[in-house]
Amino acid sequence: MASAARSTVSDGVQTEFIVETRAALVAHIERTGETQTAIAKAIAISGAALSQWIRDEYMGDSFGVANKVRSYLDLTAARAVAPKVVGFVETSVSREVLTVCSFAHVNREIGLVYGEAGMGKTMALREYRSQHPDAIYVRCDPSCATPQAVLELLLAELGRKYRTNDLLHRHIKSLVEALSGTGRLVILDEAQFLGVKALEVMRSIHDSAEIGLVLAGNLEVYARLHGEGTAQFAQLFSRIGIRRHVKLSVPEEDVFSIAGDVGAECLKVLHARANERGGLRRMVKVLRLGRELAGTDGGVLARKHLDVAERMLVGGSRK
Repeated sequence: MASAARSTVSDGVQTEFIVETRAALVAHIERTGETQTAIAKAIAISGAALSQWIRDEYMGDSFGVANKVRSYLDLTAARAVAPKVVGFVETSVSREVLTVCSFAHVNREIGLVYGEAGMGKTMALREYRSQHPDAIYVRCDPSCATPQAVLELLLAELGRKYRTNDLLHRHIKSLVEALSGTGRLVILDEAQFLGVKALEVMRSIHDSAEIGLVLAGNLEVYARLHGEGTAQFAQLFSRIGIRRHVKLSVPEEDVFSIAGDVGAECLKVLHARANERGGLRRMVKVLRLGRELAGTDGGVLARKHLDVAERMLVGGSRK
């Protein structure tokens, strides 16, 4: 039942809807093991309010809560039958990214992975972290330009407090103390967002703590580290022990590994998408939407579904 304004729904219908939705939520929790806390957060009410609503003790707008719960349950059901997001799949790119991580980890070197977006760098880095619990993975963003910002993220990963009133050298000392003697690997993804000082601080921590460090990001990472030969980058650039330039060149074997046996025609289309700007990420989006369209059209993926998916993703119509 879709959400409806209180003024247009009788009290009897409201009560029936609340009772049915409450029972559906209880069954969902018993079946999935999902916590009330997580559900309450998803529907933007307090955990206490949801608990009271489930026990039929809520003194607020029970019908409004029921509408939120029903919307959540409908969305959860839709997600359960939607084509699954492609998880980690070993490809030629992922193997090389994993090699960079392993080399830097074992030899306590600095590794550099840079190149085209959408080629699976992040997924491979996360896979390495999942295989090696002692590795520390941090995804940088525009707020990480300063040393203080990236140090705060790393200290949090190590369970250490970042005290805003401390001087920079104290944060560096704290991080070096936590990492020295561990031989751990720090992976900084989207490292193009790190400023010059942040990169220099990470080089210093690598040297002092004798740990592995992997910097990964787009082509700007290499340009920044190379620094056109300037002295300020020389110490960092000279310390890079292994580097990998990820180019927009995806073999058909990688596409097959991700998409499976979709037929020669669909494989050809997906291979072409994978070698256009956006790389494997774009290809996976086309594949996922194409499969969803195929699900409403007999279930067998065909080129027409991929063509429609492509048009929809670039802003065109389904026609």
